[in-house]
Amino acid sequence: MTLATVMYQNLGVANSVNTDYTALLMWPWVVKPLWSPLVDVLSTQRRWVVAMQAVIAAGLFAVGMAAPTENFLMLTMSGFWLLAIASATHDIAADGFYMASMPERDQAWFVGIRSSFYRLSMIVGSGALVALAGVLNKAAGFSISESWSAVFSGIGVLFVAFAAYHAFALPHPAVRRAVESRTARDVLVEFGRTFSTFFQKPGIGLALAYLLIYRFSEAQLVKMKPLFLLDPRDKGGLGLSNEQLGLLDGTIGVTLLTLGGIVGGIIVARDGLRRWFFPMALAINLPNAAYAWLAFTQPESIWPIATAIGIEQFGYGFGFAGYMLYMLQLSRGEHQTAHYALCTGFMALGMMIPMKYSGALQEWLGYEKFFLWVLAAIVPSLIITLLAPLREEPQEPTDEPTDLRERLAQLLMVRIGSNLPPILRVHEDEGRVVQLLGDCPVGGLLLFNGSWPETRETLQRLQSQCRHRLLVASDIERGAGQQVAGLTLFPHQRAFVDLEDSDDAIGDFCRTTASEAHAAGIDVTFGPVADVNSDPRNPIIATRAFGRDPQRAAELVAAYVRACETEGLMTTAKHFPGHGDTHQDSHDATPRVEASAEELRQRELVPFQAAIDAGVSLLMTAH
Repeated sequence: MTLATVMYQNLGVANSVNTDYTALLMWPWVVKPLWSPLVDVLSTQRRWVVAMQAVIAAGLFAVGMAAPTENFLMLTMSGFWLLAIASATHDIAADGFYMASMPERDQAWFVGIRSSFYRLSMIVGSGALVALAGVLNKAAGFSISESWSAVFSGIGVLFVAFAAYHAFALPHPAVRRAVESRTARDVLVEFGRTFSTFFQKPGIGLALAYLLIYRFSEAQLVKMKPLFLLDPRDKGGLGLSNEQLGLLDGTIGVTLLTLGGIVGGIIVARDGLRRWFFPMALAINLPNAAYAWLAFTQPESIWPIATAIGIEQFGYGFGFAGYMLYMLQLSRGEHQTAHYALCTGFMALGMMIPMKYSGALQEWLGYEKFFLWVLAAIVPSLIITLLAPLREEPQEPTDEPTDLRERLAQLLMVRIGSNLPPILRVHEDEGRVVQLLGDCPVGGLLLFNGSWPETRETLQRLQSQCRHRLLVASDIERGAGQQVAGLTLFPHQRAFVDLEDSDDAIGDFCRTTASEAHAAGIDVTFGPVADVNSDPRNPIIATRAFGRDPQRAAELVAAYVRACETEGLMTTAKHFPGHGDTHQDSHDATPRVEASAEELRQRELVPFQAAIDAGVSLLMTAH
């Protein structure tokens, strides 16, 4: 879109028309979530990547052919619309391919490399190609329209080569299930589930507001920045040439933007997103003041211009790193490819609307007052950053306990909240726990009787006061709503047994539970129930177990454990082998198991062994 904006400025298109037309090219990125599930289910992400690169090549050739014509605006916009649709689809497929082709650990390792190549493409696109158009115009004797025609046609040739190379070089992820067996009903059902699961995420309203508003000020600056730098001084601009713009903003600026992103990623990896969330909002917004200074002073020297661009771009990169990490955090779980596309769609909408009207606003206000308005537009961004919900992610302790007393305390977990008299909500019990932590730095909390969102806020305050991160566990075998009112409460485990798609249903249950538990600040669930309901008289196991068949119970326990652990929620196999073969309530009496050791091994131990094999984090040893 930067190339389109600069080309139209070079060809004499008014700023208001320029921003109005080119901002609308973000529409495919806004609405791409409508077809992102189809990318997931109609073909492989690998095929989509290669096909869209070929379509992008065709769009580039179309723009190149139309640029020198008399009706260039409408004809080139047709080519740009083809590019916008193809690039948005390519983005969906590339994100999904990235997540499907490598394990999560490798994804984290390659994220910096991926981001660096993205920034390199920005340097080439907004730096080298802009400068090349200027060089062809001034040094090679091309008209400005012929220069842009050569630039776009040359990129088209490059994308033909990309498509051919990737058709042979890209790996074939084994995790992609065959698409030939999927019916139209399967597509529609998965399409609906994609949207419903996204909009059921905890705190989704404020999260979407954050995605829409965070870049409100920056969007207007980004759109008008190249026009301001290129416009002649008598119109309030700085009168730079294409070559100077390509060097200062497209090369030096993007390099510092990349550096800011790298620094932001390193700091967040070290300290966590929560600590740097608001400072990153300041970083992306406050440097916008540099452009207000440029508009008022219009310096002749290139050095203050380069300095202002560098400061703004470094802050942009640093602040945008937090925004990207927030989107990744929000999209985790089932349908992560489509959910990330939804996030980027809301991001694009939040950019498109202020961009669209920025040109008309600048023509009305002039550059000086326009950049003052850009500074005033920072306020909504800062407010929504303070309100946006953040997922609590486990972090390693900053240092190890130093003395025996502290080491022993770290082995203890204490209650917060109570379902028994005196009944207390989690936030009502905060004062007692704060006092206790001051006397004895325990290692974790057992959470009872919480409420949303007060529980999340209480745990955040407690975590911020602790030298070592508290491990928070809760009895949420039926979902986070079992102990945090306002979140989802599911039926007992027995309800899943007879479903045709019981494994998928358990997967959905675990993903929802894990997502809500993370949002609330819970690390460990006391589930699944791995007991076999051998004695129907048992008053406490009953429908909480996966039935009387030990093999079927083992299958479902393993599915439960794998799904939760995959989502980062630690599980606990409970209560103990043979509890389901008793008729006492272990809350009130000590059950006695009469079965022989062989019977325990063949029946009662089977689901517990399956839980261990599936990677369960904890085993309950007493009740």
